[in-house]
Order: sequence, then structure tokens, then C-alpha cells
Amino acid sequence: MRASEKILKAKQKKYLALCILGLLFSSTFLHADEEMESSIDYLTRAIVVDPKDTDAYFSRGYSYLTHGDYDKAIADFTQSIQISPEDALNYYFRGRAKMFKGDNRGGIEDFTKTLRINPNHVDSLLQRAQIRKKVNETSYAEEDLNLVIQLNPSRASAYEFRGLIKNEKRDIEGALNDFKRAVELDPFASQSFEEMAWIYLASEEPSLRNLELARKCAEQAYQIEKKDEIQHLLACTFSDEGNFEKAEQLENDLSLRNKDPLYLQLLENFRKKIPYTQFLKMEQQKIDDEKKRQLREQERRNRIWEEIVEKNKRAYHKNSSRKQNTILPQNTLIPNG
Repeated sequence: MRASEKILKAKQKKYLALCILGLLFSSTFLHADEEMESSIDYLTRAIVVDPKDTDAYFSRGYSYLTHGDYDKAIADFTQSIQISPEDALNYYFRGRAKMFKGDNRGGIEDFTKTLRINPNHVDSLLQRAQIRKKVNETSYAEEDLNLVIQLNPSRASAYEFRGLIKNEKRDIEGALNDFKRAVELDPFASQSFEEMAWIYLASEEPSLRNLELARKCAEQAYQIEKKDEIQHLLACTFSDEGNFEKAEQLENDLSLRNKDPLYLQLLENFRKKIPYTQFLKMEQQKIDDEKKRQLREQERRNRIWEEIVEKNKRAYHKNSSRKQNTILPQNTLIPNG
């Protein structure tokens, strides 16, 4: 067990002990919010008794964090940092509070400080990668995930996250390999099954398409997590296999509770026995045709503009020539009116 993990476990034990002691002050059963208030009240008393008790600040900050009071959590972790500036976990949890609050840059800074103290803190790398992806620092996010996998090759979520980044970068084969590894490590990684199903169904790389694997991955994802988008995916795989009855049944059931225009459009397509990938081609053709139309329109406007400019130039030269021809000789007398 790493030193940082031992410290965290020790802090968590002390936090639980402090909270339990806090609850002993209550003579009746309390709801969750009341329990939190009671434990925070006890921790606050502990801080009054010993203002340098870094564990009390940490525990109270952790309690605030878990209940969504991020400003107070940040304040307590900051106080704990002032007392124990070399405790990496204070920076880590303050970074999480900042991240949840929407302070992305602040979160990155705190996770980076955690890693300066403990370069092997995998969770900080994962959280920093998540924020870096959010702020479009994709290459840095991928570097963080590479380090996570190097430090902990069995971390399924790191492979899944890296697969999503590779998929966005159009490294489809690399993404597929990461998703495969993720489900090997975690058979309940539904998003990896979902992403693999889409790749097998409609990848831009024809060699990667496999309808049977697409359906099996979609079924596995839906068995783990019954979400609308996964049910839609499953319907699409059935349509491409030619099982329009099953595809229509799934999409119709979905459309009854979710009026997304795409679901309604595909339901109509499945009734007409139009597979999902054919629909994609039809939509892509519409996009291509529209681009061509816009290009032709732009070319037409450019020609009109060029004609206007050329016409204006000719008119200008003609007027200039006429003015020169009407200039009188210097010795010409102009009669008085």
C-alpha cells in the first residue's frame, strides 16, 4: 500500500471516528442532513479546542465536499494546507471541490500540486485528465491517461476514457483496442460496450464493421444499463441485420416515452425497411449536396461581384477619359456671362 493511501485511510478512520462521536451527542435518530450537521458541529468544536488540528479541518472539509458545500470544503482544505503544506491529499480533495464547483483551472492546479508531492497519485492523474479534456487540452489529457495505465494497468476507466479520446481523434482502431481492454478488466463497463457497438456497426473503417459483434456489444451494454440511447443503438443493430420487426419494436417503445426527432425518424425508416447505415448514407448525401449547393452559390456570387467590379472599372476609365478630353487649353479665354 502506498504511503498516500495509508494516510488517506488513517484520515478516513479518524473522520469516521469523529463523526461517530458527534452522533453520540444525539439522543434520537437523525436524518442524513441532521447527521452531517451533528458531525460538523462536533468537528467545529474540535477545531475550537485545537485550531491546529489539521485532521479536523480535513474531516470537516471532506464532509462538506460529500454534501456539495464546495465553498466551505475549499476553505477547510485550504486551512489544512496552511497547517500541513506537504500533505498531498489536502490538495487532491480541494481540487475535487474546485472541479465540482466548475473552477477547472483551479482543479488542474491542485491536482498538479498533488502530483508534485506524490507523482504516483493515480486519482489525481485521472481527475486532471477529465478536466483537461473538458477544456480542450486533449493531448495533455491523453498523456495523463497513459501515465495512469503505466502506474496501474488494471484501471479499466483509464482505458475507457483514453478510448473516447482516440475515437474523437479518428484513431478508431486504437479506440477499439482500449474499449476491449476496458471490458476485459471490468465486465460492467457499459460505455465501452456501447462505443464498440457503434464502431462495429458504422465505422468509417469498413474492415472494422461486424454486425454480429455490434449487436452483441449493444445487448451487453443494454443488459448493464437500460438507457434510451443504448436501446436506440440496439434497434439500429437489428435494422442492419435485417430484423426490422425487432428494430421497429424497440424504436417504437422508445419513441413512446422519448419524442426525440431522430428516434421518430428512424422508427419511420425501420417501418420502410431502411437500415440505419443506409439512413446515415442518405443523410451524408444530403450534407454533401448542401455543401455543393453552397459552393455553387458562393461561386455565382463571386462571379457577380467580379462582373460588378469590372463594370465599375470600365465606367471609371471611361469617365476619366471623357474629363481629360474636355480640359481647355491654357490660353483659352472663357467669355464672361
